[in-house]
Amino acid sequence: MRCQFLRQSIGLSAFSLALVLSACANPGREQKAQEQESADDSARPVTADLSRASSRIVLKFRETERLQQIKGGLVGIAGGPSLTPLVEQPGRYMIGPLKGGSYDILLEAQKLSDQPGQDNYGVAIRISGITVQNDQDTFLADVELRPYLHIKGAVKLSGAAPQAGVEISIPQTGIKTTTAANGSFDFDRVPSGHHTFEVRTSGYTTGVFEKRQFTADSTLPTITLVPQDQNLAIGAHYLGAPLPQLQSFVVTIHLQRPQLMNQVRWGSTADLSSAAWQPYQSSVEVELAADQRLVYVQYAQDGKQLSAVYPVTIPQE
Repeated sequence: MRCQFLRQSIGLSAFSLALVLSACANPGREQKAQEQESADDSARPVTADLSRASSRIVLKFRETERLQQIKGGLVGIAGGPSLTPLVEQPGRYMIGPLKGGSYDILLEAQKLSDQPGQDNYGVAIRISGITVQNDQDTFLADVELRPYLHIKGAVKLSGAAPQAGVEISIPQTGIKTTTAANGSFDFDRVPSGHHTFEVRTSGYTTGVFEKRQFTADSTLPTITLVPQDQNLAIGAHYLGAPLPQLQSFVVTIHLQRPQLMNQVRWGSTADLSSAAWQPYQSSVEVELAADQRLVYVQYAQDGKQLSAVYPVTIPQE
C-alpha cells in the first residue's frame, strides 16, 4: 500500500492545517507545503461498503501522557470506523479503513490536571475537511485537544412567546440541548472546531446557524423561527407590525437563501460592497436608525457567486 503522510498541526486560533508531505520511499524526508484551511463537510465519501477500503487517518496527540479515555471517530457516518491505538506505532492512533474522500473527525479525552489536587477535565476537538486519498495514509501530527467550550444563545418564535423545549443541535454529532421557558439555551460541552447549529420545534420551520468556527466560549445571535405555513420565498422578509415614524428600532429580518449560499450581508443601502460577510443564519436582528425603513440583504457562496440584492421595506404606522 502506498502511503502519504500529511502532518497537520491543529492550532486553537485558526485550526490551520500545516501540511508536510513525505514519500514512502524515504519517510524521514519532509517537504513543507502550502498551509490550507478547510471547513467544508458537505462533500462526503461513499461509505456504505468499506470492504475494499485501505486508507487510514493516523494521529499523534500533543501531551499524550496527560490524556486518558481517548476516543473519537467520523462525523456524520453511521457505523464508520472509530479511533483505535496503532499497535505497531506506539503513541499513535488511527481511524480506518477508509475510502478516498473528505472527512470530519471528532476527538475527545480526559486530561490530567497539571495542578496538584485539581480534577481531570474533558478536552475535545472537531477537525474538518481532512482529505484522504485512496490507498494512502493521512498523518495528523501534534493534535491538541482543548477544553470543551460553553456556547449559549436564545430562540424566539415569530408571533408567539418564547417556549421551553425548542431543540438546538449540532447535526451528526449527537450534541443537543433545549431551551428554557424564556427561550435561552446553553451548551457546556462543545468541542473546538467548525459547527453548524440547527433549531427545531413543532409547527415552525427549522432555524439554521451556518457553519462557523468556535475557538472560545461564545454567544450565538438570537434566532427567530417562522411558522411553517408562512412559506417564505427566497429573499428577505419582515413579518412584524408597522413601526412608528422617526424612532429607532431593532427588527427581525427573516432570511431565505438561494440554494448553496452559505453567507449573508446586509445594510441600509443597496451598495453592500463594504458590508462584511457573515455565516448564514435564518434570521438576523437589524438596528434601524430613526429615519431608516429599508434593509438590503445579499447572499453568497464562500464570498463568491453573489445573489441579487433583496430590499426589505419596513412598514410605518
